[in-house]
Amino acid sequence: MKKILILLAISCMTLMPSFAATIYVLHDGHGSSVNAVSLLTSLGYTVTVGGVLTNYGSYNQVWDLRYNSALTSAENTAYKTYLEQGGRLYLSGEHSGFDHRNTTLVSFVSLVNGGTLSLSADYATTQTVVDSRFTANGLSSISINSGRSTTSAGTGFFVTKDTAAGKGSILGWDAGSLSGSPSGKMLIGFDIDMFSNANASAMVRNFSDFLGSAVTPVPEPQTLVLCLLAVAALLGKRYTA
Repeated sequence: MKKILILLAISCMTLMPSFAATIYVLHDGHGSSVNAVSLLTSLGYTVTVGGVLTNYGSYNQVWDLRYNSALTSAENTAYKTYLEQGGRLYLSGEHSGFDHRNTTLVSFVSLVNGGTLSLSADYATTQTVVDSRFTANGLSSISINSGRSTTSAGTGFFVTKDTAAGKGSILGWDAGSLSGSPSGKMLIGFDIDMFSNANASAMVRNFSDFLGSAVTPVPEPQTLVLCLLAVAALLGKRYTA
């Protein structure tokens, strides 16, 4: 009986979905967003593209690649809760023509205790990858076609920066840097076109590697219930035999 229970437990773990491979993506249909989805899929992730949800807890990562949609109060709440649960979030912005989006990203950073960001003028240049966690796969710089930048990373850090100008367009928050979300991680990139540039493949790989696995993914309920019922049935049979 003991051997049967062990084998059943192993089978249950095998049947449970691989949470490290699930990414939920929202986007506005921009070609660069579509390319990012393709790159994530090619890396082996199971990518689901859809609209706004009220609960993202069953996904390992969430990539909000919209550039023309301001975050609403309800979306702020859902993302904040996701980070508090250990979620991993990427948010995309754009140049000043889309500040109706950018300013809500800045407000969201403040909401999740990520510090104060100050948006700088539109930017089109190649920025140096200044954080060593993102230099894998030969990634040393990222071309910003036209995007915003900031002079401060709040409680986070600069992923890329124009050191001469003292500002950067890609920012990150590692686990422990968001008060109230001790296991949450977040990236913000104030340009959508960079996902179609020559180094996009290495960039997407490094971004997704940094975000990594959510701490508290929600298991598929049907599989979990069936496994628990099977274990209970075997235990019941053992003690009634």
